[in-house]
Formats: sequence, C-alpha cells, structure tokens
Amino acid sequence: PARNLFACDLAGNEVWRANDIGCGSVDAYTNFITEQPLTVFNFGCYICVIDDANGNVISTQFTQ
Repeated sequence: PARNLFACDLAGNEVWRANDIGCGSVDAYTNFITEQPLTVFNFGCYICVIDDANGNVISTQFTQ
C-alpha cells in the first residue's frame, strides 16, 4: 500500500499519515472529493472519509 495522504504543519513536519483500508497494492489515495469532511478516492474504488485531526479512516464506500 502507498500511504500517500498526509498532513504537515506549517514548518513542514508530518502531523499524520492516513491509514490504509486493507486493499493491498491498490490502497493509495488518488484525489480529493471534498475538504469538509475530508473525502478522498482511492485506486481500490473506495470513497473514504478521513478524520482531518489524525488521519483515521472514518468511513469507506465501495463504488463500481
């Protein structure tokens, strides 16, 4: 998995890195859907809502 979604503070230090959702090699985030709530798409065809305070995945929805 490519844990490629992360947040940094103003000094450039990593604050958190979003969890993967267990999709193996296709578990990488591809684009932002909304900022509030932080909603992103991944290569595994899931829409994921991410807690922007800590990077935890709040919910996933499979799309076809």
